[in-house]
Amino acid sequence: MMGFITRLTQTEPIIEGNYIGFFGYDFTIVYDMTNDVYSYFIVEDELNNYQLGTIRLYILSIVNRLEYGE
Repeated sequence: MMGFITRLTQTEPIIEGNYIGFFGYDFTIVYDMTNDVYSYFIVEDELNNYQLGTIRLYILSIVNRLEYGE
């Protein structure tokens, strides 16, 4: 499953309005920044809490870069 995290971080996010989206061959993740809601579809496996936490941290790092220009 860590291979999935690697593929996610190598995928260019699509940022439109209040949404950040990642679209790969076998996964889709969309984060709504306004409502702090994640939606995802991943073919491989169910995500465990550690993997979801890793995804959330990665997305929050993108949000911070957008907000603070870091």
